[in-house]
Parts: sequence; structure tokens; C-alpha cells
Amino acid sequence: VALASGDKYLEKVREAQLSINIENVVCVDAKGLQLQSDHLHLTTEAQVQLGSLLAQAYLSHFGTNVVI
Repeated sequence: VALASGDKYLEKVREAQLSINIENVVCVDAKGLQLQSDHLHLTTEAQVQLGSLLAQAYLSHFGTNVVI
């Protein structure tokens, strides 16, 4: 779900997303990452930061063993 930063339901949706408890599903919070001037899309630097957060979440929850 894409939400503009000014959406009046943003905090309610974030709260619901962060409270999800599904096996093998990990939520990574991107709040606070820098947005482009359209106030919707992440900047390139923020996308790199998000990628790092996603990698850290994967490794901390599923370990370093990858089956290909």
C-alpha cells in the first residue's frame, strides 16, 4: 500500500502494519527515511538505507543460511 506522507489515516495504517504477526513475515519500518520533493517516493540514498534495513531484518530473523 502506498501512502502519501500527509494521508490522514497514515498512522492508523502504520500501526496495523507494524502489529502484523504472520509466520515468516517481517515488517521493516521506513518511516523517517528521506522523501523526494513529491513527498511520496524515497530518495536514492533512502532506497539504499531501506535495502540495508531489509537485509539486516532478513539476516536477523532467518539467519545467514541461504538455500538456492
